[in-house]
Amino acid sequence: MDVWAGDMAEAVQPLVLAIRRVQDSSRFSIKSPGVKILNTAHSAAESALDLCIFLEDFLDKRTTKALVVEMREAACELEDAVDSHVSEQFHSQSETEDELISLDLQGVRQDIDVFTQKMKKLHRVFNPWFLEKSDILPGFRVSRNRFISWYATKAASVFLGTKKDYIQDLENWLPGGDDYGSLLSSDFSGRMLKSHYHEIKHRLTSWWTDKAASFFMADCCIQELPKQHVDSSVSSSMVGFTALFCKIRDGLIDDKSDVVHPIIGMAGIGKTALAKKMLQDPLISSKFECRIFVRMGPKYDWEETVRAIAAQLDPDADEMLKRGNKDLQDCLRKTFKVKKSLIVLDDVWEGRIFGDLQTIIKYRNSISKVFLTSRRTRVAEEFIMPVVYKVPFLNEEESWDLLRGKIFGEERCPHELEEAGKKIAENCEGLPLLILTVASLLSKAEKTPEHWIEVAANKTNSIFVDAYEQVLEVLYPSYDYLNQNQKTFFLYMAAIPQNCDVRISKFINLWSVEGFLGVTSYDEVRRHVVISISGLVDENVALCIQVSAVSNYWKPKVCSLHSVFWYLSKKEARNEKFLQVLNSYTDASVQGIESQRRLSIYKNILFSIKDVRDSIASISAVRSLLCTGPYHQYQVPICLDLRLLKTLDAITIRFYEFPLDVLKLIHLKFLSLTCNGNLPPSISQLWNLQCLILGQHLIIKSSVSRSYLPVEIWELQELEYLQIMGRNLPDPPPGAVLRNLMILKDVGAHTCTTRVVKSIPNLRKLRVHDIESSEFDAALPPSFYDDISHLKELRSLQYLVVHPNLMSVAAAPAPSLSTSHLRKLTLSGCGYSWKDMSKIAELPGLLALKLKYYAFRGEKWRVEEWEFRWLEYLSIEDTDLVQWTGGNQIFRRLKLLSIKNCYKLREIPYLYSLSEVRLVDCNPSAASFARTMVADWCSVSVYSSWLGGGRVL
Repeated sequence: MDVWAGDMAEAVQPLVLAIRRVQDSSRFSIKSPGVKILNTAHSAAESALDLCIFLEDFLDKRTTKALVVEMREAACELEDAVDSHVSEQFHSQSETEDELISLDLQGVRQDIDVFTQKMKKLHRVFNPWFLEKSDILPGFRVSRNRFISWYATKAASVFLGTKKDYIQDLENWLPGGDDYGSLLSSDFSGRMLKSHYHEIKHRLTSWWTDKAASFFMADCCIQELPKQHVDSSVSSSMVGFTALFCKIRDGLIDDKSDVVHPIIGMAGIGKTALAKKMLQDPLISSKFECRIFVRMGPKYDWEETVRAIAAQLDPDADEMLKRGNKDLQDCLRKTFKVKKSLIVLDDVWEGRIFGDLQTIIKYRNSISKVFLTSRRTRVAEEFIMPVVYKVPFLNEEESWDLLRGKIFGEERCPHELEEAGKKIAENCEGLPLLILTVASLLSKAEKTPEHWIEVAANKTNSIFVDAYEQVLEVLYPSYDYLNQNQKTFFLYMAAIPQNCDVRISKFINLWSVEGFLGVTSYDEVRRHVVISISGLVDENVALCIQVSAVSNYWKPKVCSLHSVFWYLSKKEARNEKFLQVLNSYTDASVQGIESQRRLSIYKNILFSIKDVRDSIASISAVRSLLCTGPYHQYQVPICLDLRLLKTLDAITIRFYEFPLDVLKLIHLKFLSLTCNGNLPPSISQLWNLQCLILGQHLIIKSSVSRSYLPVEIWELQELEYLQIMGRNLPDPPPGAVLRNLMILKDVGAHTCTTRVVKSIPNLRKLRVHDIESSEFDAALPPSFYDDISHLKELRSLQYLVVHPNLMSVAAAPAPSLSTSHLRKLTLSGCGYSWKDMSKIAELPGLLALKLKYYAFRGEKWRVEEWEFRWLEYLSIEDTDLVQWTGGNQIFRRLKLLSIKNCYKLREIPYLYSLSEVRLVDCNPSAASFARTMVADWCSVSVYSSWLGGGRVL
């Protein structure tokens, strides 16, 4: 199955996985003819999925969107019917002693028949070209695909429409004369296709007459997306861009610089304004005899671009424009050889333009230059440009200057408006288009302190909402042209409140249970989530906050959305019936909430309102309940009557005891909540669980006993991710193995016995939390490191002592590690001696090492040249280290060095391989050593909070 299939495939994939889950479950004994019924449903869903994957390449966006609605509704109806039936039968038999649930599927036979008939209709409408395309147009490639695309779009329109005379519609749509010419290329294939025209028309018309007319569904129309509007008077400014403007201008007028100069940035950040200003600059005017501006846009047409360039080069050259495209390109190429020209290509979407540009301008020794703007980073990456300019957001001061100048011009801002005005400008988050739009709206409103304070207090104020709506016309294409996985991830980000960070690791867990990708492997889900979010960052839709320090490729760890894109995400998620946000009492009663599949609760206190709970409980088909607001330390009566839930994320809500009603949600795949109570043995009823996260309320336990999960936890065979703060895994029963478990977090060191680790053979990440105090002796078991050596797949290990005993005079001896596949190691509070660091240095594949909170103790650390040969990332935080020395060739592969709160550290060895050094609140002597490493290939940032609130040097 192609996980990158697209919109329509995404609509059907969860159904395919749901049916497969029932088929493969060892919990059910399916009565006859249930197996046949399920096979029928599975075949229909798989067949629909295959057709979706094929159609994706030929249909336009509008038609695809309409078909997605139809396919998703049909698939969701059947998925809900199957899961509801399974849930009912499970609960009716849960009190029996039988281990297997007897499943009778006669109750969903009619639902499966309805879905199957719909899919058959879809297949029969598209069958002539889907199954016989090679017979219709034998021997053709490009032209055949163009014909298929044309026919698929028209057939889909009728399939979804309410037309009566299908044959006449087809006759009208079948190409003829000039219309037909648009389908043909000028090559030999096109001429041969034309000779087959009447045969093709006859075959399709005959098929339509005989088979198709009776299979069309009605009552589904395609609607144009509503047009958004932006104030045409809003124009950008050079505020904040002076330095960047001068740098680009200097590059353009430098004869030795590159021919092509790309500038990349988010939509609305001021690229077009900067480009137009460039053309008006006196230095540019004196340097270039001809200055050309061409607006590109998403729909790439090189022939039209060439004609636009030619028209501006010589507005009177009517004869030149009548030439063929090849002759026109030859003419332009000769002109640009002798006439210095600057070509500005604005809003470029396709990287292939670099290849086409070479038909009119040489990339070497050219007297002409090309300046292009794009919102897509990959446009420049496809050409591997040595210099790519990135447009930054405005800072707070620049934002205020732009807002004030737009509203008051040369006049001074009244003093009583200044404080609120600065906050309003700050809330625009540095995006010039939003600042100018907000300023335009403020100019038309009352300029009183009361009104401005009201606007500044909340980004949901009508001024900001109106501004968001106006700028969407510019931003929407950035969303519309994403691939489907990127779109889905973007819509899912609406679950996170405005201006909150999105941790990619959590989204991986959520996506692994949603079934968007059609894959069940945790590794595959993780890979595609990382690719999707990386794509959003490259498209300048999402903002990357933190990246992985160690990776074979650029990998974001924490991301966020600018408020404008967050607004778009929330709006589209609601309109697409993908996700509904509840941020206030009124949100629970908005129109259409009953058809939503996912709910995100921004304020957990809303559960205390009965009307809100009743509204949520009435949404019988909801599959995900995400509580993403701030942590709520008091228990609220969360709604747990949603029997079809697959995802319950309630980690930000405190439960005094484990809520037993959760055990009725047998379809749960993701469960996270906070409670100090014990997990009941009946947790084994949630056999579909893939991710289980149990948090604890923030208290320090004074107890000599350890808390263990029930032994029934070993029955959850689907578990991939287990995080159990303050709890431990019990020893497994004989023969019990969790083969799918890949991540285990926040267990005590006493969990990691030989029996336990041998029963989780595929574990990739392990995080151990221990408490050390006089009341609770949690000293590291002597066999700990020996036991985890049995984890042959372990790649990441974290051992964290929460409350280390720092009063001890002697440092603890560090153990030897024999986990040869370990790539990342984090130690905190261990109190080992620096002399024992050589034991860790022996790890052959270690790439990242983080040392926190006196992980090692002592004043001196000397690194030998043979140690840490593969290490790429080193972080040292909060230690008593004073002198750090080593030879000339230590850390040969180290790229990033981070040192935080090491107040005694005075000396750092010179490291030739570094590309970045970060120092936060360290001894000034260490900062001086760090600055000696500054070079073209290494950046050094020093942050000291005692220097006027901190600064970077």
